[in-house]
Amino acid sequence: MCRQNKGSIEPLVIGTVVKECDEGIEEGILLCSSQACLSEFPIIDGIPIIVPNLRAYVSGNTHAILKRNDLSDTMESLIGDCCGPGSEFDTQRQHLSIYNQAHFSDLQAASEGTDLLPGNAKSAMKTLVDSTTSNLAIPNGPILDIGCATGRGTFEWTQKTNDLVLGIDLNFSFLRTANKALTQGFISYPKRRCGLVYDYHKIDLGGFSETSKADFWACDALNLPFCDNQFDLATSYNIIDTTQSPFDCIQQMHRVLKPDGLAILTTPYDWTGHVTPVTSWIGGHSQRCTSGGDPEKRLRELLCQQQDYQFTILEEGTGQPWTLHLHDRCLTQYLVHWFRLQKKAVTDDCSSTGN
Repeated sequence: MCRQNKGSIEPLVIGTVVKECDEGIEEGILLCSSQACLSEFPIIDGIPIIVPNLRAYVSGNTHAILKRNDLSDTMESLIGDCCGPGSEFDTQRQHLSIYNQAHFSDLQAASEGTDLLPGNAKSAMKTLVDSTTSNLAIPNGPILDIGCATGRGTFEWTQKTNDLVLGIDLNFSFLRTANKALTQGFISYPKRRCGLVYDYHKIDLGGFSETSKADFWACDALNLPFCDNQFDLATSYNIIDTTQSPFDCIQQMHRVLKPDGLAILTTPYDWTGHVTPVTSWIGGHSQRCTSGGDPEKRLRELLCQQQDYQFTILEEGTGQPWTLHLHDRCLTQYLVHWFRLQKKAVTDDCSSTGN
């Protein structure tokens, strides 16, 4: 906020500690160190909430933040029946079902010996990291996982580096699930069978052994609370088409990367008008423009031809499958467009080795 309003960089400090555990602060308040600001940012259930408009975030996420976690599966089922389809309670359960399936169901299928259709978060990540053309050199410095959801990508990166891996998202329910996995070594979630019927599953994450330097924060991808040039690698899996400003999302990722820092960016261009204004869509509208509405062409231009930021495209591909399980009889599959990028000086030429 100080950077936005005054152009100054002011570190946050721990202002109040209400509750601690072995893993760190469970409840407390971070404080801007500037005496002219003194903005407060809460830590709730071990998750720092560092967003530019805290009042709007908390009021919009009150249900998720205050949700009880001591109710039985039976009682949650009854509450779901009472709230009904389309309610905030039902929507939250559906999202947890969809994304935990995508992130962790391969572990569940292996542990239970079932024929459950596995999620493909791990396989998609492997394709993007271990490309057939060239292997991505894993950096030694910190990694930022933008839009981490329930955290599988963050956990996978902890197995590849000894440095900090920070997962950020705005969905507090996702972050609580990821943080519980981090601190307790398992996740439990409602898997949607059909309608309002959910089966609750517990998945052991003991296979992720190097997680001591992972953490999960509530942050806005359009206004990252980090100084410039902080991260060696940043990932953005299917995020830019879920924000108000894809341009700002890309610019922020570029800003926090170190010079020559690496990035992985993917998108299915699945635009939604009530989230992203049509005028901010990267392609997918206005066939009369120079790109003819082609999102791939327009995104390449945004990555390579901006005055205030530029990437080098190291590699590019299309058709990487990303499958979401809506319920037992319904799957949605996207074919995402992906890039492996490197931050560069604006004066360099932009080139691509892939197609």
